[in-house]
Amino acid sequence: MTSVAVQTPESIPWWAGNARLTSLSGKLLGTHVAHAGLIVFWAGLYDPAVASVRVITEPTINPGRIFGYLSGAFGKQGMAAVNNLEDVIGGHIWVGILCIVGGFWHILTKPFAWAKKLLFWSGEAYLSYSLGALAYMGLLAAYFVTVNDTVYPTVFYGPLGLSTTTSGVITVRTWLATSHFALAVVFLAGHIWHALRVHVIAAGLDFQQGVINPARMPEIGNFDTPVNASDISLKFLANLPIYRQGLSPFSQGLEIGMAHGYFLIGPFVKLGPLRDTELANQAGLLATIGLVLILSICLWLYGSVSFQKRKPAQGELPENMKTAKSWSEFNAGWTVGSCGGALFAFLLLTNSSLFF
Repeated sequence: MTSVAVQTPESIPWWAGNARLTSLSGKLLGTHVAHAGLIVFWAGLYDPAVASVRVITEPTINPGRIFGYLSGAFGKQGMAAVNNLEDVIGGHIWVGILCIVGGFWHILTKPFAWAKKLLFWSGEAYLSYSLGALAYMGLLAAYFVTVNDTVYPTVFYGPLGLSTTTSGVITVRTWLATSHFALAVVFLAGHIWHALRVHVIAAGLDFQQGVINPARMPEIGNFDTPVNASDISLKFLANLPIYRQGLSPFSQGLEIGMAHGYFLIGPFVKLGPLRDTELANQAGLLATIGLVLILSICLWLYGSVSFQKRKPAQGELPENMKTAKSWSEFNAGWTVGSCGGALFAFLLLTNSSLFF
């Protein structure tokens, strides 16, 4: 039998509990939450009840009514039961206030002792937590889109439910709901994957050093399968930009960014609010670049908590990307490549008549 060491705040390694990292994590969380609070305030919205845009001058401030949606007081659909814009804007105001207050709270305070012991404190742990939150919100958004016609009017999104039009065209509501659901499933899978990695690393296992024995003896651990250990799979993985030998961090980021930017523009063009106008492609390009810049900031934040005091990062990053300098070069390549990929896709969409 093997003994299990009890981790104390002093004995937890840098990737599981660093004092600077835990302090920085509160500031990161606080900054995100505060910014989220600032973007939920709205003024004029389209009201399907009057079939026009109107300014909401008397939003519902009563907390009993706003938070009553969470308990199902207004229907089994919960928040999705809202049927008037006064309650919608009132809910945004409350969420905005709580996010801003919560943001400053986390910026000015440090995590509680119970949180330091219960949670893991590393860049990958934060990534796991964030993906879990995105998965939850994606599933909730998919449900909300499907059943609510106040925030998502039928005149713009089609009839309630997942359906097609009389001519067989899939409605925008169906596209939006299913895309939210599909992305939520991807985020949930990512959350589980990165959470398992964090726990495995915290347990002292190192896959790079061969702790999982490749011998054909299942009693000592063998994770080889015809899929993950086949020559085709290994060659495919070895030729991905992140693992391909001979590429600089900038080139790796450039290739990965080009692929992401090229494919990200599509959903914004086809599902964005200007999808039925002549500006759909331009709006999609700007939205994609905006998202790319946000992701670039996220990569920078990840690097700022993963590379402590110029020390090489631990984990399964490629050898040429384990320093702050190389990660910065990767991020720069990602930004340039993703913007370039989005611009290339925009040019193809704008000039599609030349090819068909």
